[in-house]
Amino acid sequence: MRPSDDLFLDATVLMQDKEKSGVAQYDEELLHAIHTAVKQHQEKAEAEKVQINLILQGRSEPISIESNLVVSLGRADRHGKSIPTIDLGNDNGLELGVSRLHAKIFFANSSFYLKDMASMNGTWLNGLRLAPYQAVPIKPGDEIRLGSFVIVAN
Repeated sequence: MRPSDDLFLDATVLMQDKEKSGVAQYDEELLHAIHTAVKQHQEKAEAEKVQINLILQGRSEPISIESNLVVSLGRADRHGKSIPTIDLGNDNGLELGVSRLHAKIFFANSSFYLKDMASMNGTWLNGLRLAPYQAVPIKPGDEIRLGSFVIVAN
């Protein structure tokens, strides 16, 4: 359920509670107006959703990241203490120098950003090493390197 769905349900319950208590009658027009506003908000959010695709070395299918997500890149450990959103462990991540929590990708200010999470072997964008916790914008065509693991934004 989306937050806007919760808003609609909360408004419905509030109206019904008022009706039961005799404070106010159930106002179908107001409820309809709230429902319409929520629906318009959902449609606007859906229309504004953007994504970026990541092409990972050794994989044939790209991974799509939508603007409403924060994605962690790394490799899971065998004790389950580190579980990244995109696990590169089965892609030779350990051998290529990928840390358990290596980097994050998120959307802000109309752009996707890459942030190194103080990884051991560094995060690189188009050949330039990122400082730990420095967020830099990424765009299609950029080359991201986690240690020696290559990812191309598309």
